[in-house]
Amino acid sequence: YLGAFADDFARRNSGAAGDRIPIIAPAGEACVFPSPQALEWFTNTTHDPGSTWVNYTSIESVARMAEYLPAAFIGLAPPKPMLMLAAEHDGIIPLEQVREVFDRAQEPKELEVYPCGHFGLYPGQPFHEQAADRAVDWFARHLKA
Repeated sequence: YLGAFADDFARRNSGAAGDRIPIIAPAGEACVFPSPQALEWFTNTTHDPGSTWVNYTSIESVARMAEYLPAAFIGLAPPKPMLMLAAEHDGIIPLEQVREVFDRAQEPKELEVYPCGHFGLYPGQPFHEQAADRAVDWFARHLKA
């Protein structure tokens, strides 16, 4: 990807349009989310009538994603209530990484792990209602006026 980032940067700085990359693609093809879970979810949920979803983003956006490292600063955040909802079988954000970030966060904090993949917490998916109810309970406890 570094070569693609550099080429895209040079192209945009010369006044040309930047390149794009697919969000999902079959195994072995370059894309933003090279996960079987992502391929299945996007393929099955983005073909609704009226959907405006397109299967690409800019190379610049991917470069910006690579620069975005909020986990590096979590230990510096002041102690505020934090609820993390995670998927045990996440093919995009591995649970091990979630736990590492969670461990560095200050209290009060809770980690709720669901027996699903990354998209299992999304609306219409098996654990969405359970996760949403958990979040509502958390907010009710910690966002009192």
